Amino acid sequence: MSWWLVCGIILGNLQLGIACGVAMQLVYIALVTPGGTVSADVRAISYIGIPLAMVAIASQGLNPLGGSAANLAKSVGTWWVQLEQFCITQSQL
Repeated sequence: MSWWLVCGIILGNLQLGIACGVAMQLVYIALVTPGGTVSADVRAISYIGIPLAMVAIASQGLNPLGGSAANLAKSVGTWWVQLEQFCITQSQL
């Protein structure tokens, strides 16, 4: 089951969940995952980025199927992945 579907059901707006999930997944459409593994970037946008984008779009009152909503969803997804990478590089593991 796709995370955008789960997020849409949990947050009560399936249309917005699908719109956010599609917009974010377009960024990673050419990502090759050898061996059936999924990179941390795709997991990060799925688990955290989609709900954050849904909340941001709903709070701004944007049309879920409009271009502004898709752009905001892509920006939130990209920002979240960059934050994740920054935190990983700053850790002293």
